[in-house]
Amino acid sequence: MSSRPDPARTFVAALAVHPVKSLRGVPVEAAHVRPEGLAGDRRWMLVDPAGDTLTARRVPQMLTMRATPRDGGGVLLERDGAAPSRSTSRTRAGTPRSP
Repeated sequence: MSSRPDPARTFVAALAVHPVKSLRGVPVEAAHVRPEGLAGDRRWMLVDPAGDTLTARRVPQMLTMRATPRDGGGVLLERDGAAPSRSTSRTRAGTPRSP
């Protein structure tokens, strides 16, 4: 007897992308699968002033934040109970770049 799931009985109950690593996901009806993963999933990350990646393991409050992709690039950052903020994209050296 095989312990592998039956593909004919497998289904997706919910689908979400996480535009920013460690922030809450955004529910989607469909997603394009690309070689690097789902389109729009984990394409951004938050860093501290030293350029080190922030994660929810290190900063649990990140789980109260959501990032929604914006037309034309960038993401809209929202935190429970706070006003939204549009992201800026910067390299490690602090030079602005296109998303």
